[in-house]
Amino acid sequence: MMGQKLHEEGESGKESFLRWKVEKTVRERYIEEKRSSYGEKRREKREEEEELRNLRREANIWRFINKKRNEILNVEKLY
Repeated sequence: MMGQKLHEEGESGKESFLRWKVEKTVRERYIEEKRSSYGEKRREKREEEEELRNLRREANIWRFINKKRNEILNVEKLY
């Protein structure tokens, strides 16, 4: 995933890259989108780690893990 901004437009990171390669968009826009999506990923990862650190009971930790597994499975079902 390239980030929320690209997904709102209905475009994946690969499509954005290919569009840039065939000179349909400006290189700077592609790089800006790539950087912003990278920053979003890092922020999301930090939030997940912070949430996991705050969990104390084993049952809550397993709920968190299973929630993440289900998100991955749901995304795979779309493709």
